[in-house]
Amino acid sequence: MGILKQLLLKLKDYYLKNKKNINRAFIIGFVIAVVIVAYNNHQANPLIQAGKTGEKATMQVLIQIGNLRGCTSGCLERGDVVMTADADKEWSIAEKEGFLIIKMDLTPAQDQLLVKPLEKDLGKDERGRPKTEQLKRRQYAIDLSKIGIAPDDEKGRVINKTFGWDVVYEKK
Repeated sequence: MGILKQLLLKLKDYYLKNKKNINRAFIIGFVIAVVIVAYNNHQANPLIQAGKTGEKATMQVLIQIGNLRGCTSGCLERGDVVMTADADKEWSIAEKEGFLIIKMDLTPAQDQLLVKPLEKDLGKDERGRPKTEQLKRRQYAIDLSKIGIAPDDEKGRVINKTFGWDVVYEKK
């Protein structure tokens, strides 16, 4: 017990003599740790990674503008992408009036993410294949407020402006 007490007293004296250096080292270590965590989160973000894979092309995006009434589960929600199509696709009158249609510059990976369902991982089945449960029809959606659509606006239309990936958000 006496040795432990002497060791603690020596550590206390060392700390008091070198307080500034220890505090600086702690602050620098903390900043480095924060940068490493932020960098790893940035690298692991599928939204960011999808933008780095493949060549971008202008696509038309058909978006659910209103919530479906009476639907309790498994429905597309406001802001969900119904489908994407080539820039020269001609939409029907019903599609133009029932959905929001915008243009986006997308890579093939981003295109796939827009229609990906939100799923929960349930492990593996007896054959070793991944098992999932669909929680929502889409994992990603378009933030309609960033496009200039009011929260109560459910009128379908075509917006002839090309948007970037910054209008996309991940659902929880």
